[in-house]
Amino acid sequence: MSAIAGLRGTGQFGLDYRPTNYRELFTLIEPNGTAPLNALLSMAQSESTDDPKFNHFRDELPGRVLVSNAIDTNVATTLTVTNITDNAFAVTNTLLMNTRTNEIVRATASGSTTTIVVARAAAGSTAAATVVGDKWVIIGSVDSEGSGKPTAVSFDPTTDYNYTQIFKTGVALTNTQKATYLRTGDKEQEMITKALKLHMADIERSMFWGRRFEENGTSAQPRRYTGGLFNMITNVASLLGVANRSWLSAALGLSRTCRRSPSLAGSPRKWQAPTVSP
Repeated sequence: MSAIAGLRGTGQFGLDYRPTNYRELFTLIEPNGTAPLNALLSMAQSESTDDPKFNHFRDELPGRVLVSNAIDTNVATTLTVTNITDNAFAVTNTLLMNTRTNEIVRATASGSTTTIVVARAAAGSTAAATVVGDKWVIIGSVDSEGSGKPTAVSFDPTTDYNYTQIFKTGVALTNTQKATYLRTGDKEQEMITKALKLHMADIERSMFWGRRFEENGTSAQPRRYTGGLFNMITNVASLLGVANRSWLSAALGLSRTCRRSPSLAGSPRKWQAPTVSP
């Protein structure tokens, strides 16, 4: 013990004497939430599966874009194209436009797998030589008065599948810890709450970036991975551009930092997503 002379103040006392004050419990900072896609899907209809592998039919409208595969002159009436399924849509009287030269041609016969027979410079456009890689977009059809029915073209859905995935998030603490008082509140409930949010976030991220796969499929304990959006929808093309993984990531704000809007002040859960152009 030592004698201390003069005025005493709070700065002279350490933690053994001055424990300071704590606000009981804690604030969990989670401004954006962890599963916005799950939140949206919860408002849609759902259907259960009774098998870890589930199949479905899928279909999509074709782009109907043909691609030149040779250099054809501006007077050639047989155009060489790459062998793709879209060629079948170039039936008699189909109109196609070259996206590079703006020339419009009219198919005078149904196309084959590698060529289409056309009338050049249709609709008053100007004929131009083609180069390899030119894109011919089907822009409709044109028929004369009293003409018969056109050639029919149809397409069927295809089958696809995915796997269910088992997600686990652990929580463990001793009975002694359960009985111990903490200023932050019930530790067990805190850990369960945090684990639930992390579990939900894991499922959410898998819905985007998961890759469909099965390990040890013929064993008693197979491991299955569910395919996410980027795995199941690898590339969506349009005439205006390509909606691929990086574009979708940007559009969803996954690769950018969201900014808080001053007009939404007052709640940490209200955020304004960045404006993104494809």
